[in-house]
Amino acid sequence: MTCTGVTVGLLWWFVRAKPLGSISEALGQKLSTFPLARNTLDATLQLTVVGAGASIGREGAPRQLAGVYSFHLSTLLKVQDPDRALVTASAAGAALATVYNTPWAGIAYTVCVMMGRCNWFSLAVASVTSWGAVLLSHIFLGNNAFYPLTFSAVRWEVWVWAVVSIPLIAVAGFVFRQIAQHANKKSSTVQGAFLPLTIGVVLALTGLVMLVAPDISGHGVLILQNGFAGNISLLGFFLLILLKPFFTFLTLAAGAKGGVLTPALALGGALGGACAIVTGNSESLLPFMVVGAGALLAVSENSIAFGLLFALELVHAPPPLWGAVGVATWGSVSLVQLVQRKYKHSDQR
Repeated sequence: MTCTGVTVGLLWWFVRAKPLGSISEALGQKLSTFPLARNTLDATLQLTVVGAGASIGREGAPRQLAGVYSFHLSTLLKVQDPDRALVTASAAGAALATVYNTPWAGIAYTVCVMMGRCNWFSLAVASVTSWGAVLLSHIFLGNNAFYPLTFSAVRWEVWVWAVVSIPLIAVAGFVFRQIAQHANKKSSTVQGAFLPLTIGVVLALTGLVMLVAPDISGHGVLILQNGFAGNISLLGFFLLILLKPFFTFLTLAAGAKGGVLTPALALGGALGGACAIVTGNSESLLPFMVVGAGALLAVSENSIAFGLLFALELVHAPPPLWGAVGVATWGSVSLVQLVQRKYKHSDQR
C-alpha cells in the first residue's frame, strides 16, 4: 500500500503541474482549460488509490471522465453555455448512474446536486442521458442491484427507527459534510514533492489500522457488504463509525483525490447497523442500515431526492421500505436546513 501511495503521489505531482480544470468550473462557465489526457490519468489514479485501500470514494473518477469527454464533444459540436454546462452535468450524473445501476438517482444528482436547480428542460436532458446510459449498460451488465439483498417484511420498528434516527443522522451527516469540505480545502494546499510523502504515509497508516478494522479500506463497499451479511459485530460497527470518517479526512487532506458519496453511505449504514443491534432489532438489520445510509447521504449532499433514490436503487428496496427511507431522509435534511436558517437569522440580527 505504501509503495502504491508513493507511486500515485509521484504521478499526481506530474498531473497537477498545470491546471486540470474541473466539472464544477465547467458548470460555473469559468473553465479555461480541461485537458483530456491529464484528466484521464487523474481519474485512473483515483481508481488506483481506492483499489489500494485508500478510504475515499471511487465515484469521482467516472464522473470526471464523462464530464471531460462530454465537455470536449460539446465544444467540438459548437454547443454553447449554458447548454454545454447542462450536457457536462448530465454526462457526469449518467456515469454515476451507470456504475451503480441507479438511473433515477443519476437524474437527481444532475439536477439537484450538480446543477442546483431544476426546470423541465434540464430534467428532460438529464433523464434521457441517465436512462439511456443505464439501459445501454444493461446489455453487458444486466439489471442486477449493486447490493442484491433479500428483505423480509418491514416491521414497525423500522418506522420507529426512521423517525428516531432523524436528529442522530442530521448531526452525523452535517459533521461528515464539514469534515469532507475541510479535507478538500486542506488537499489543495498539498502540492509537488509533498504528495508522494503524504499519500504514502496515509496509506501506510491505513494498512496498519486494517489489521484491526479491515472494513475501513476502500470506498465503503466492505462495510455495507459485510454489514448486510451480518458479519460485523456491535464493536465493529462502532470502530467503523469512528475510523471511516477519520481516514476519509486524512486521505483527502493528504492530497489524494476521490469521492465522498460512498463513504457517507457506508457511515450511515454503520450507524443503522449499530442501532439495530443496540435496540435488539437484529432481524431488521438490513432495513435499519438502508434507512441510515440513505438519510446520511442525503444530509451529506444536501439533497433529499438523491439520498432517497440512491439508497433505494442500490438494493432494489421493496415498496414497504420506500416510506421509511423517505421519512428519514426528508426529516434529517430538513432539520439541518432549519438549524442553519436559524443560525443565519440570528447572525444577521
